[in-house]
Amino acid sequence: MTLKLTDFLPDLQKWNDGDGIDPVEWAFITGKSDHLLGFASIFWPNLIEFEGMVLRNYSGVEDDARMRLTEGHTTQQIEQHLNCWDFGLMFQNEAISSELLEKRQEQLCYLLSEMLAVKLARDFPDRRFSVSPVPGTTLSTNDDLEVTFWQI
Repeated sequence: MTLKLTDFLPDLQKWNDGDGIDPVEWAFITGKSDHLLGFASIFWPNLIEFEGMVLRNYSGVEDDARMRLTEGHTTQQIEQHLNCWDFGLMFQNEAISSELLEKRQEQLCYLLSEMLAVKLARDFPDRRFSVSPVPGTTLSTNDDLEVTFWQI
């Protein structure tokens, strides 16, 4: 069964006297530019190359990678760990059912995975990456609400 975006946003059906509203129109009306920029940095992150690794660019990432190299971790292990985004930890204060929250988090995992695959192919066309989770696979536990990538 294919879910539509509105399946994750049931409150949108209440708009316009019960006729509902398109998610894009809703975001246009209610959205905040600072939120959009913040979320854009998650879904289309700045990436850097360091010691042959491709990493999300955040404050201290090079120091984190250097420390892990010194500890003997492989570059693949370092990429997997430092590029991980855990949707299982996000939005825990939302006042919605845990079932709906997990469905939204799972959908966000798949969207981020797809966007990362496109960005990595565009920014690093000479390299191959694995992005996890693979869109269309089933996530079974909260631990699976993580997205990461590494070179293969």
